Amino acid sequence: MLGPILVTLIAIAPGAVNWWTGRRLARATDDPALPELLMARQQRLVAVGATSLAILLVLGGRHVWWGVLLLATILLTGGYPLRRTLLGETAALPLYLWRSLKSMVGGMGFWILLVWTPTIVLGIDRERWWLALLLLPVLLVWEFSYQRIWLRLHDAEPLASPALAPRIATIVDRAGIPAPALYRIGAPGTRFVNALAFPSVRRPAIGLGNALLELLEPDEIAAVYAHELSHIEQFSPRVVRRLQLVTWLLILAAIGVPLLAGWLAPASAHWAAWLWPLVVLLVLAQRAKKSQEHEHESDLRAAALCGDAEAVARGLVKIHVHAFIPRRWAVDFERNATHPSLARRIQALRGQGAEAVSSLGAPAVLPTAREGSLVVFENERAWWFDGVPAGTAPDLEALRAQAASARSVAWPYLIELRVTTSGEGRALQARHRNGDRWSVPLEASQVAAVQRALDHVDVRLQRELGRTRPGNAWPLAAGILLAMLLSGQVGILLVPVTLVLVRPATAALGALGAMAIAAAAFGLASRDGSWMLPDPRIGLAVIAVLGALALASAWRHRRAVPEDLRRNGRLTLLVLGAVGALLTLSVLATLWDAPTRAWGERPGVSTLAVTLLGMAAALALMEARAARRWSAAATLSGLAAGAPVLLEGLALSRDDGLSRAHASLAEIARIPLGGTASSLQLSPGGQRFLVQRYDARPITRTRPAPPMFVLGDSTGALREIGALHAAFAGDEHLLTLQAGDSTLELRLERVDADAMLWSSRLPDLYQPTLIVSPEDRTWAVVGEEAGSDSLAVVAGTFDAPGGRTRRFAPLDSIGALDHIVFDGGATVLLPAISQRPPRPFILDFLSFSMPDVDLWEVSAAGHRRIGSLDGFPQCGPPDSGAAICLIRRGRGASVWTVGPRGAERLVSRLRDLGLAQMGPGARMTAVTGPERVTDVDLVARRLTEITLPAHPGVYEARVSAGRLAALRTDSTGTTLLLYRIATR
Repeated sequence: MLGPILVTLIAIAPGAVNWWTGRRLARATDDPALPELLMARQQRLVAVGATSLAILLVLGGRHVWWGVLLLATILLTGGYPLRRTLLGETAALPLYLWRSLKSMVGGMGFWILLVWTPTIVLGIDRERWWLALLLLPVLLVWEFSYQRIWLRLHDAEPLASPALAPRIATIVDRAGIPAPALYRIGAPGTRFVNALAFPSVRRPAIGLGNALLELLEPDEIAAVYAHELSHIEQFSPRVVRRLQLVTWLLILAAIGVPLLAGWLAPASAHWAAWLWPLVVLLVLAQRAKKSQEHEHESDLRAAALCGDAEAVARGLVKIHVHAFIPRRWAVDFERNATHPSLARRIQALRGQGAEAVSSLGAPAVLPTAREGSLVVFENERAWWFDGVPAGTAPDLEALRAQAASARSVAWPYLIELRVTTSGEGRALQARHRNGDRWSVPLEASQVAAVQRALDHVDVRLQRELGRTRPGNAWPLAAGILLAMLLSGQVGILLVPVTLVLVRPATAALGALGAMAIAAAAFGLASRDGSWMLPDPRIGLAVIAVLGALALASAWRHRRAVPEDLRRNGRLTLLVLGAVGALLTLSVLATLWDAPTRAWGERPGVSTLAVTLLGMAAALALMEARAARRWSAAATLSGLAAGAPVLLEGLALSRDDGLSRAHASLAEIARIPLGGTASSLQLSPGGQRFLVQRYDARPITRTRPAPPMFVLGDSTGALREIGALHAAFAGDEHLLTLQAGDSTLELRLERVDADAMLWSSRLPDLYQPTLIVSPEDRTWAVVGEEAGSDSLAVVAGTFDAPGGRTRRFAPLDSIGALDHIVFDGGATVLLPAISQRPPRPFILDFLSFSMPDVDLWEVSAAGHRRIGSLDGFPQCGPPDSGAAICLIRRGRGASVWTVGPRGAERLVSRLRDLGLAQMGPGARMTAVTGPERVTDVDLVARRLTEITLPAHPGVYEARVSAGRLAALRTDSTGTTLLLYRIATR
């Protein structure tokens, strides 16, 4: 999780961007492209703010609350100077922040609380579950009083205007509905340039902004009122009751689902908090689905109620001008916006036919920033001329005769014609309804004339926006990305997710859908998953469902924008093809490196299969017959590559070679340890425990104090031991490694008293490690000898002090991991990352696989590579002639035994195994969920699922001799829990 400094930097970043970009715009208030500049800036701010907010919510941890509050405060503060310049507001900064906070609470507070409700419910102790029910009346009352709260927090006052009263009365009589309450919105010193309708079963209302009342004429204000009144008509009492019912069901689900999940499936209850925001967003998106259609209908209804369509148009124009909203929008933006652009609203108000479009008279000839290029608007079409000789008369006929090239498009075939901005650059951009687009650069001095010309001709453009590419591409990609992070499938899916987020095209969405389904299938078969979650299967199921929705959406839109499919389809195939080629080379390299390894166990195979299936989906969306044939070939190749992996995973999921048992616990003791503790050990008889405790001690320039170990038993008696390392040497004895001035000292002590049985002087070693084998009654200390790079091993027995020291040449390899000592220190086995052949890190990342690990024998004869493992091992001390090594893959793991000559043997494949502790002996204990511990006894070949008491907060556990010791942490520090195990 992020620390407070990083949280602060991330929180202030959007506000800093807001302030910095606002400084330049504050000096450009006379720029005719100012509305376009402001819209582009707003879109960038949304991207930066959303990114910062997402990082804080996912990685902020306990700092998330003040981090989000700081983000909102700095963001508002950064925009305050520009707002004062543009709108002329006079409120001081503290008052502005206070009013902005009230506005956010009034507008979004209810929905924010609804989104956070499952998180709040899950944070309540199960014994006090009834406290969650207190949220029910709060949410119901807020929903019932939403209108009143909104108006109060926006400083609304009842509005009575003698100039407006007769006009409003006429409009209400024509509508034939009761007059809603009328309010003036905005406190003194603020500028609210908007109008809102508040549908209600009993008391609907309309609010008019204070700036709107000052800037518009009475007939224009009446037209805006008629527009809002039509919204009241659209949301009749029956419609409002239906929406209220949905909201009430959301409230009940927000409280009831996490409560039920906490009782019935506590290990997966947190999924309610993670998925609930998506549910609320989908409901709100569904409500806004027809908002643009409603706006068009309200404009036409307002014209009918007023009897003057031009009054409605003038009112809309003034609102856009004073709110600095561009008249013309990008088609892709407008398709997904809640409101249509002003140009198309005016176009709809003025109707169709020649009488709705005024004649231009003489063609408008517009210069551009490109030498020899001119744009001409005439009554029937628009012209783009290039290569016009200097001195050519600005006449359409002369330009057609003299230009080197000309392009003309009739107005009904243009769906977009607007001024765009990019930094200091300006351009006139056009878009054909077939998807083609082009632009010409403009000088800053030319923009005003072009904007005026566009005001005359934009009503001539094609009214329909054309068929759209999938509008739900971003939500689906964002949902898959979130599920990926939670379920641990971060890898190859990042490629199509990035393609969709950067360029939401049909081909990329189809590839993402197919790859998400395939990746979820491989994840479910292999049970790989997250380190964050106890059970990744729900996340994988969510990925599969969202992938199916993405694939269905892409198939439905495959003929919507053919040009988009061709252009972006090529990009999708190029990216996936490059990744597939690299993965193919990586998989082929493993054939040379490990020819005997089964195909399904080779890293990158499942990722290659997923990539091929994504390419197959992108090809299938294209109309060309050759593309369909290539799609079939890619599908067969992907299935052929992935089938062995699926079959092997399914087979292993049915049999891991271990018998199963379940156990419950009876508490023996709770022992407060304070501070932060880890490295829990149990004595072989389970009577005593040993932990390493980290206390807050000041850092000095002198030699640091040794780590602090705490030794205790079930009575609560504790003894502190200062040592570099400590480990049990049986039930009654303890080995401790102490640091001297230039040597090390190994001591054998009694556990029940500070009594030393023997001590042994050891050479000074760099980063020494103590390895204790209770079954064999041996010990070893391994480290680099001070003053040289030699690997030194000192080994002995519990029975007498002293030990034999052996020195070996260091292993020239990267990433040497655990030392496994055999034969009294004569042989050391070292797992180290394989460098044969080198494989780029990006391939390991995309294939979600670990690098191969070689097993090296280090002895007096030198170094010898004697085996290999398929990932990073975690090895326990050797006992009875073998060491146990655990290799994790997601939350799955494989268990190996390693002998003194490197004879590694796969013992079992385990599923859903979290952070495991090795020992004592041939056993492993792992905390696999908030209420579950998994104990694996490899001698008895038994896996025991142990149920913990409710919400213990356990993060580390050990099992020995029928007892379980566990560490939990809370605000008071660390507590050791000791239980007796009862097998069922």
